[in-house]
Amino acid sequence: PCEIVAVTGSDGKTTTTTLISKFYEAAGRKVHLGGNIGAALLPQLADVTPDAVAVVELSSFQLEFVDTFKPKAAVILNITPDHMERHHTMEAYVDAKARIFENMDQDGALLLNENDPYTPDLAARARSHTHVYMLNTDREVEEGACIIGDMLTIKAGGKTIPLVTTGELQLKGKQNYEDCLAAAFLAYIGGVPVEAIRDVLKEFTGLEHRIEFVRKLHGVSYVN
Repeated sequence: PCEIVAVTGSDGKTTTTTLISKFYEAAGRKVHLGGNIGAALLPQLADVTPDAVAVVELSSFQLEFVDTFKPKAAVILNITPDHMERHHTMEAYVDAKARIFENMDQDGALLLNENDPYTPDLAARARSHTHVYMLNTDREVEEGACIIGDMLTIKAGGKTIPLVTTGELQLKGKQNYEDCLAAAFLAYIGGVPVEAIRDVLKEFTGLEHRIEFVRKLHGVSYVN
């Protein structure tokens, strides 16, 4: 009964999904986090109210079986060869990922990675029925999320909204910047105040084993 924010991709799903849930929690929203992360969502259904938000991490395996699934906002972070033992071809794998937006309409927002080779095809499919935005850490985008100079920035609704600089983030590296931008964009589209997004971005230290900073010794940084 509540709005759904959905995340898929070959890499970065868990970090992005976790960040989105923290953004909504910082804004005082009740969050149901699940899917390919943490607890299953179906057992939580009795506790879900219309004013809550479901933040869902989705694997290609789960997306193969969607029917009426319709997120309010969604992102495909990236697509690289994976799970070929199940999908057999990249075409089938990409098609599974694409099911995340098949029921979305013009009230929705789909974020795609502009640097991903499969994005032109995905964007062409999606634009016929939903609003497509772009994610890019290398250059400014017309609408979506990008880095301008060293500033993580959202561009939507005719506005350009600066968030934080890369230096203010605890997380480092291009993959993490993409995940932070994607999470911030989906939360902003969902109505989370910019200040809440900024505060969480500055505080979030990342997840265990996922480009996790361990220590600095003799000028060398060690990362798990």
